[in-house]
Amino acid sequence: MNERSDDVPGAALLHPVALAALALWILNDHLLKGVWGNALTGKLSDIAGLIVCPLLVTASVELARPGLSANGQRRVLLGAAVFFAALMAAIKLCEPAADGYRLLLGAAQWPLRATISALSGHAAVPLTPVQLTMDPTDLISLPAVLVAWHIGKRSSAHGPRSVAPRSSLRSTS
Repeated sequence: MNERSDDVPGAALLHPVALAALALWILNDHLLKGVWGNALTGKLSDIAGLIVCPLLVTASVELARPGLSANGQRRVLLGAAVFFAALMAAIKLCEPAADGYRLLLGAAQWPLRATISALSGHAAVPLTPVQLTMDPTDLISLPAVLVAWHIGKRSSAHGPRSVAPRSSLRSTS
């Protein structure tokens, strides 16, 4: 039996638009910002993040709870979309929220940075806050969260997912 890709936990994260947003986010943050570093590159990261992050949270929950109902999947997606939209607004408008974000994301990145540094024989790296520009005009990117909603809602319409194969192959000999 042919299994639809939408029937697999986390399928929304594998949607072509979600994959393109992830690729854009990586390319933008690791190349384009260093070359151009302007308002456009900032907005591109915000748009890509608002598409990818809610879908990543939803995919994680779906993988942890493969039998989650379609309504449960949509509630997780809605909660993640609202959370990331609110987080974006907070870090773009409120200095304490921006400072907390800078520190928490820097702390989350530190173990990998420290491991790479140690393996390459370099001195220990300090915990460094990430860079974040507080630009209220970045809030124009908030509608991107609706792209995540559309992709995830469409994916969750297919009901509970299972990680087990639907049928086994039988010998006809």
